[in-house]
Formats: sequence, structure tokens, C-alpha cells
Amino acid sequence: MRFLYHFECDDYLLALAHFEESEEELWSHFSVLRDAYETYLSQYHLPKRRFEFLRTRLLLKTLIGREVWVSHTEEGKPYISDESYSLSISHAGDYVAVMLGKTVPVGVDVELKREKLFRVQHKFLGKEESALVEELEDREMRLRLLLLHWCAKEAIFKRYEKSLPEFSEEIMILPFDFQKEEGVVHAVAEPNDKKIPMTLKYKTLGDLALVYTID
Repeated sequence: MRFLYHFECDDYLLALAHFEESEEELWSHFSVLRDAYETYLSQYHLPKRRFEFLRTRLLLKTLIGREVWVSHTEEGKPYISDESYSLSISHAGDYVAVMLGKTVPVGVDVELKREKLFRVQHKFLGKEESALVEELEDREMRLRLLLLHWCAKEAIFKRYEKSLPEFSEEIMILPFDFQKEEGVVHAVAEPNDKKIPMTLKYKTLGDLALVYTID
């Protein structure tokens, strides 16, 4: 496991890591909850799902200093069973991002740049957002902006769970300087017809984008 990004403040703790370990190597890091983890994973035979589970638990153990059990709400939002932190998790290939909220709910998303975003942009962009993307002549810049919009909306969605069912209509990303390697994103979320201003931060590392809520 190699840390690519790590940040901690009074409100939250955030980490992004890249993994190259085999499943056997990952298992070697667990003892206290190993039996429970093995029982849980007995229902999953796809290597992708098993790797995501073990990588996340190893990253959590490293950050918190102990093995933890992660449960899920009825809506699918993960939480640490002892409720010591609020939790958000994201995976992209061999990358895992974990965000732990000390005092606030949190949302994080990590994604790799992919052409598919062009085909599905109508599903997550509003009219104003779409117009900003289409104004860009450079295809790579359009893809970069789409990637950051997608990650920002995913992070907000995770922050609010199921109260934001429509990305394109209920989450609006305001114009921002997306050409830097890192910066701030402002957005407006509208759960239950209430307009809530949101602030997020983003960081890009090559084809990888990380976006997370900070309020």
C-alpha cells in the first residue's frame, strides 16, 4: 500500500492509496477480525469485490490504528459499527479513497478518466453545466471537466445518501477553475427542495481525480 494523498484536520481525515499487494498479502495484516472478514467474503467469489473489501479494511486499519467492522444503512451508506467516525469510501481500479468525519458527515469520490463519461454526461449534467462543457474546444479539457463534475456529484450524493436521487437536477456544480492540479469546487445541493451551498476540494494525479466534501 502506497499513500498518494493524506490530509487531516479537526473535522475529518482523508487518504488516497494505491495497492499492489496480492490477496494473500492483504490477509496477512488482519488478526482480530480476520474470521469475521472471511465469513463475510465467503459470499463473494469475484476477485474485484474481495480486493476492494480487503484494501479498504487495510487502509482503515492504518488510519484508525485498529481493525474495524463496517456496516451499511438501508440506503447502502457505509458506517463504522462503533460510530467513532462518519465514513465515505470510493474505489477506482487499484486505488482506494477513505474519508473519516470526526465532527461532520463526509463524502469522497475517486475516479479514473474514461471515455464513457462522454456517453453518459446527459445523465449527470444540468443544462448550464452541459453548456460550459460544450464551450470547450479541446476534447481532453472537456473530459477533465466531466470527470471532476462526476466526482463532485458522487461525493455530494454520498454525503447526503438517498435524499438526492437526481444528479442532473438536484446537484448544481458552479463554474470553477478546473485546469489546476488541485482546487476548490462550489456547488448547490437541493435535498427535499432546500438549497444547501456545498464546498468541495479536488485533486488530480494524472488520469485520476479525487473530490471530497469539506462542509
